[in-house]
Amino acid sequence: MAVDVKAFEAAGVVQKEFVDAFSNLPSIVGVGLCLNTLADGPALSVQVTDEPARALVPHTFHDLEVVVDVVGEVKAL
Repeated sequence: MAVDVKAFEAAGVVQKEFVDAFSNLPSIVGVGLCLNTLADGPALSVQVTDEPARALVPHTFHDLEVVVDVVGEVKAL
């Protein structure tokens, strides 16, 4: 699959909007970009601390799929 650079650039703008909208939730420890589950376009990749936090994250945001991974607590080394 060829990566649609313009789609990922637009997704980067949506990523910033997601961070602005959800940065008040301490259970979200990371937000990035990834391929959607169909592997045909971009999605938001959201890392959360625990399974209950998954319910706080929407399934889509501005028409992008949101892929949530439970990664646990993140601590600086």
